[in-house]
Amino acid sequence: MEYFVTKLMAGKANASAKTRWWPRHARAMTRYLQLSADGDVAAAKSVRELMAMGCAEWETTVCRASSGALMAEHARLETALVEAAVTVRPAEMDGIGSLLVANAKRQTELYAALVPEFPAPRWEALFARHINLFVEAVCAHLGHDRRLAAECEEKRRENTLALAAFTAEWL
Repeated sequence: MEYFVTKLMAGKANASAKTRWWPRHARAMTRYLQLSADGDVAAAKSVRELMAMGCAEWETTVCRASSGALMAEHARLETALVEAAVTVRPAEMDGIGSLLVANAKRQTELYAALVPEFPAPRWEALFARHINLFVEAVCAHLGHDRRLAAECEEKRRENTLALAAFTAEWL
């Protein structure tokens, strides 16, 4: 099982698009954060474009195009959070955090409407943890705290796997 998990997180597992989506998203956001922190604007733009394609896949695969691009909005907000953090705009970061929470609530409502018996509280908890851990990762990486960044990445890995399993089962 650990072998499969390692391959899934590395993007090398043969799994459904629903199962692969969260690990790909998490890897892309980590890469975007690293490139943005390093000032590599061109490479960060490339990763942002890749994320946009991944979000389009989410909309068609998971939501059957009925969502109004909520996952694309989520990814755009995460990239905006990174950009605000890199340029040290804390008030903007707070506002983006609120928008991420509102987006997660709208996604929860959508999936609860689309999927009978959808366990909304479980999804909401996993998604909130995803957001909180990403904010923590941004602060740790930009604060150059390697120990905290490594701890955060391990927590993100666990949450990403939980989101992937949940998505495969319910969406």
